[in-house]
Amino acid sequence: GRPGWHIECSAMSTKYLGQPFDIHGGGRDLIFPHHENEIAQSEGALGRPLARFWLHNGFLNINQEKMSKSLGNFFTIREILEEFDAAALRHYFLASHYRSPMDFSQEGLSEAARATDRIYETIERLDHSTTAREQAVPDSALLESFRQEMDDDFNTPRALALIFDEVRALNRLLDEKKTQGVEKRGAALRAMCDTLGLLRDGYFERKKQRFLTKGSLTALRIEELIRQRDRARVEKNWQEADRIRDELGREGIVLEDTAKGTLWKVK
Repeated sequence: GRPGWHIECSAMSTKYLGQPFDIHGGGRDLIFPHHENEIAQSEGALGRPLARFWLHNGFLNINQEKMSKSLGNFFTIREILEEFDAAALRHYFLASHYRSPMDFSQEGLSEAARATDRIYETIERLDHSTTAREQAVPDSALLESFRQEMDDDFNTPRALALIFDEVRALNRLLDEKKTQGVEKRGAALRAMCDTLGLLRDGYFERKKQRFLTKGSLTALRIEELIRQRDRARVEKNWQEADRIRDELGREGIVLEDTAKGTLWKVK
């Protein structure tokens, strides 16, 4: 950078945050000369460490090149969120260790979106299957395992693996209608996901809105087809009911028959 730039940045940071900083981050390409200059100048001026922990992230690559504005090979967050939920994008980044290089791809984002769906589907099942959810105490053994992975240099890939181990275990227990310990394990699942910033209200509603924005069906048309199917079921016209379900299925809509009526979701 230009002469004095590091001193100005460190001075402003020290004024508002105090030195040493708990965490100082940046890309691995900033280690030399930028961060080494910061250390020399700040520690020389104040006689104490600049930061307790340094987190240098690997490059985000596309087509084996570093993604950057200067190369023009980048996507904006706004563009990505038109097709994917923010929780899915966060999952995508968490699946790689922050120090490792990462290859960006639509296929990888789609896989992350499917995995995020699985988390929210499991939590939705828990909401429908258990009571006193807010009062449940999280399973301490699960949280301790999660903390150990996060304490190991923010090992988010291993933390995510623990989450999906628990997703599989909880779905198996719910399938077998075994409720003992489910609330505590479910509370731990929510706590782990919340720590990683994966839980956001309205996930499935946002997915519906993205579908309706880009799809050929409107919400009114979907609801009308559901009403037609409900009438066919009342009249025991199973062939017509199946035809409507299959028609919606081809458009990417899944129907769920519940005690509160028929609900629809996007595949």
